[in-house]
Amino acid sequence: MASLKSIIRQGKQTRSDLKQLRKSGKVPAVVYGYGTKNVSVKVDEVEFIKVIREVGRNGVIELGVGSKTIKVMVADYQFDPLKNQITHIDFLAINMSEDVLLKYQFN
Repeated sequence: MASLKSIIRQGKQTRSDLKQLRKSGKVPAVVYGYGTKNVSVKVDEVEFIKVIREVGRNGVIELGVGSKTIKVMVADYQFDPLKNQITHIDFLAINMSEDVLLKYQFN
C-alpha cells in the first residue's frame, strides 16, 4: 500500500488562489467518506501520479491528513488535456473491514 502526504487547505479559496496552487505543482483535493468529515486538502501532483502508477486507479492509498492517516481510494479526478495536468481529486475514505461497492461507466 502506497502512502501520500497532504496539507489541509483552510478557509474558502478563490479561483485565483486555486490557479496559483496548481501553478506551484499542487492539486486541490477533497477527502470524504467513512469516518471522516469533508476535508479540503492539497497534494503534490508528481507524488500523486507516482502513487497512482504504483497502486493503480482503484488501489488503496494511505493519505496523511494533518496528524492522522486515512485509507482512501481515488473516487474521481479531473484532468485538463490542454495543460496536461490534474485539476482536482476526490478521495473516498474507506473502511478496510467492509466491502466497497463502486459503480463505473464503461464507454
